[in-house]
Amino acid sequence: QLARLQLGVVLELERLGAADPAVPGSALAALAASKGVPASSLAADLASQAEAAAGSLLELTAVFKLAWDAQLWSASLAVLDFAAPHRAYPEYVDFALQQLLAPATADGAAPAPWSEVRAVVARLRKAHPTDYVFCLDTICALLERRALTEPPASGASGAVVSLLSPASGAVRPDVSWGGLYACYAGTHHCGRRMRALWEESPATQLHLLGSLVTLLRGWLEAARSSADEMRRLVSAARELAIAGDLDAHIVRLGGDLASSPSADLAPRLHTDLRDLRAALSALTRS
Repeated sequence: QLARLQLGVVLELERLGAADPAVPGSALAALAASKGVPASSLAADLASQAEAAAGSLLELTAVFKLAWDAQLWSASLAVLDFAAPHRAYPEYVDFALQQLLAPATADGAAPAPWSEVRAVVARLRKAHPTDYVFCLDTICALLERRALTEPPASGASGAVVSLLSPASGAVRPDVSWGGLYACYAGTHHCGRRMRALWEESPATQLHLLGSLVTLLRGWLEAARSSADEMRRLVSAARELAIAGDLDAHIVRLGGDLASSPSADLAPRLHTDLRDLRAALSALTRS
């Protein structure tokens, strides 16, 4: 498998090295700008690196360095995933995911459209179905940040949940409803990335509560058509104390969040969460 990883990196280096240095906005141009070197000289360097790497089998660290230095983020994640049983590097995984899903646009270039982002997420999940690379806390936080700053055509609220949920069919293998819920339940269930979002402004919190409504509606609908999913939902509702989570959100929607600059969303979310709480309570009593 190491040989296949190395071949993939070599092919990517060859592709970059063969690119036209005069084309603005290309991957080669962006890489050259980030390194502060002329694109033409970088192209020659990349072609030379590819030729040298094709000559013999490299150590894993050397393959990773080639991919990372060339900002081949998908190839870098593949190497990191391969190395995980021996040593994990979560900080590198986190950084590579950030480059893929929330690329910097300091040069004024337009961000990738949401259709491309959805395709990247689907490829990531297919290639890396484990939590090590496809970490929901990181994925959800990066995508929600993007939805807040550059809303998709369908609207920001609920767009990320709709993409990642098992009901969408866009991401395979399926992400579990329970895993998604942990990201959107609030600060006590989620990881570092989503916690940072939950601790931001009231407007961000209201946005995430809208995503929570989308999630729970989807989970309830899935449970009503699948006995197995119904058992998982009822079990999660009891073990995670979902009703208690909703009660806390409902109280805040009637309190401090009701006076926020985005308070016009609060009454609808208040009603939606009360209705969802009642539906979940009915399930757990049955």
